[in-house]
Amino acid sequence: MTDAQIKFRFLFIPYVIISLMFMVLYTFLHWFLVMKLNLLSPSRLLVTIALPVLLCWIPALIFINLRINLLSLYQTRGNVPMLYFLIAAFGLCIPTIFAQQYLITAVGKLNYLKTIDDVRSKLPEKYFNVKSYFVDKENASWYSNSNLSGWHNDTLNVSVYFICPIYNGKNNPVELPRLWFGVKYQIQMPNGLRSDIKEDRTQDFYKDSQKMFQDKDFRNFNYFEQINEGRSYGGYLAAVNNGYGLKLKDILVFEGKFEPFESRSGDKLWWVILSYILFSFVWGVVISIPDIETNIFQDQLN
Repeated sequence: MTDAQIKFRFLFIPYVIISLMFMVLYTFLHWFLVMKLNLLSPSRLLVTIALPVLLCWIPALIFINLRINLLSLYQTRGNVPMLYFLIAAFGLCIPTIFAQQYLITAVGKLNYLKTIDDVRSKLPEKYFNVKSYFVDKENASWYSNSNLSGWHNDTLNVSVYFICPIYNGKNNPVELPRLWFGVKYQIQMPNGLRSDIKEDRTQDFYKDSQKMFQDKDFRNFNYFEQINEGRSYGGYLAAVNNGYGLKLKDILVFEGKFEPFESRSGDKLWWVILSYILFSFVWGVVISIPDIETNIFQDQLN
C-alpha cells in the first residue's frame, strides 16, 4: 500500500468513526439517563462542556494515540506528537459539545395549557403554550451583573435581569407569587476602554433596558420556556431575592418566546455537522504531511 492508502485506512477512517461514535454515544447517554429517566441531575455546565472535555481523552488515548505512532513525528523538533494528539482530542469533544447544546433545545414537546398555573402539573416539562396569563410588570424588580470573556478577558459583558410575577389573570394576584417571568438584556464592550467610558455605557444600558422592559408587549407569546439552570437562572433568582427581600433557593421562572416553536434550536444542528466535518478535514490535512514509519507499520501488521 502507498502512504496515502495507509493514512486513509489506518488513520483517517478510524478517526472519523471514533469521533462519530463518541458524539453519538455520549449524546444518547445524556438523553437517556438525564432527560428521559431523570436518574442523574448534573448541572448544564457539567453535562454539556466539562464531561465531554474530560471523557474525550479516553478514546483519544486508547485509539488515536496508537495510530499516531505510524507517522514520522518523533524526528522533528518540538513535541509534535502531542500537537496531533490535541487536535484529535479537540475533534472528539467540540462536535460533542455542540451536540449537547442542540439536544437540550431539540428534545421536549410543546404543552398546551389553559392557564399559567397549570404548568406546575406538567413539570419537569420545559415548553408551554399558555392561553391565559398576566405578567405583572408593575411589580417588577431587577438585578445586574458583569463578567469578562474572551481569550484574554478582553470583553466586558453587562447583563440586566428583570423579574416579575406572572398570574392566571390580572385580578388574582397572591402575596407571594409562585411563578415568575424573566427578561434578560445584555451588552458587550471592550474591557480595555477607560473606566469612565465603561461606566457611562453601563449606565446608558441600564436606562435603555428599563425603557425596553416597560415598552415591551408581554401578550401573545408563542410559547414559554422554563429557565431552571445556568447564568440566566442565577440572575433571575438574585432579582427575586434582592427585589422582594426574600431568601429563596429556587424559583419557577419562564421566558416568553415570540419566534415559532419549531425554530427554537436555531443553527445548533448545523454547528454540530460543520464542526464534525471541519475537524475531520483538519485531521486529514495534518496526517497527510508526515511520512509513514514503515517499520512500525509492518510490526503492527505482524
